[in-house]
Amino acid sequence: MRRLLAVLMLCLCSPLRADTGSTHYNAIESELNRVRQEQQAVYQQFQILQALQRNEGLEADPASPLYGPGGGIPNYDDVVRAKQERQERLRYYSEEMRRLSERHQNLDARAGGLIEELRAIETPQSRRR
Repeated sequence: MRRLLAVLMLCLCSPLRADTGSTHYNAIESELNRVRQEQQAVYQQFQILQALQRNEGLEADPASPLYGPGGGIPNYDDVVRAKQERQERLRYYSEEMRRLSERHQNLDARAGGLIEELRAIETPQSRRR
């Protein structure tokens, strides 16, 4: 959250931006924006998988119904297959969420480095004033 505020402050400091109008500064700022957009997309994907996982957990266990569709006893093989498919989906959701969380952390670290670079460029510029 602090990094997001720092980015917003960097964007709003127009006198500093005028002084630091170098192409290097602009390139870093563009890269930071790209990283933040990718970070947001990764977070949205994470939220979608989290909702899918939650819904999968809320659904009744496929092995629990005493009667299948039409009031008959469900086929044992169908029940076992449905349970295995459900477990596989839950494993997939967990693994993807772990992978997305790791990617989000990497992007956050990258954004932090870019913010530090921007600060390093701004500091000498602001001292000249």
